[in-house]
Amino acid sequence: METIEALVYITVAIIAGILIINILKSADLKELYAGMIKKKVPEPPKTIKVLKSDFAERLMDKWKDCGYGELNKEYALYVEDSGTISREEILNGIIKINMCNTIGCSNQTTLLAMPEIITIPKIINIKCFNNSLIVN
Repeated sequence: METIEALVYITVAIIAGILIINILKSADLKELYAGMIKKKVPEPPKTIKVLKSDFAERLMDKWKDCGYGELNKEYALYVEDSGTISREEILNGIIKINMCNTIGCSNQTTLLAMPEIITIPKIINIKCFNNSLIVN
């Protein structure tokens, strides 16, 4: 009886081994490895060109893309015009497009963290982090 049990176990082990070897042979391990590397190494954010007049709207598009601060994401906007963008101009643009309810427009309750003035033209990095929108 013990001999039959041993033969059954050996047969099952051989069949399982053959199945595992066939699965590994059919899998594209290089593609799998490349996919794992892509997931580990984050890609730099894609830079989008905008005008100063459209900056607040594009900023709110990015705020919406990151789930109003729920997802931690990074973006980059290249503002082509020359001059400066102030915090007040951005908040006025947000008021204009009626998005105050998502970010808060008063200085005391806003989720927008940024310097008072940004000199442009420049690539402006935008980061959604910890339910706030960081612009620098």
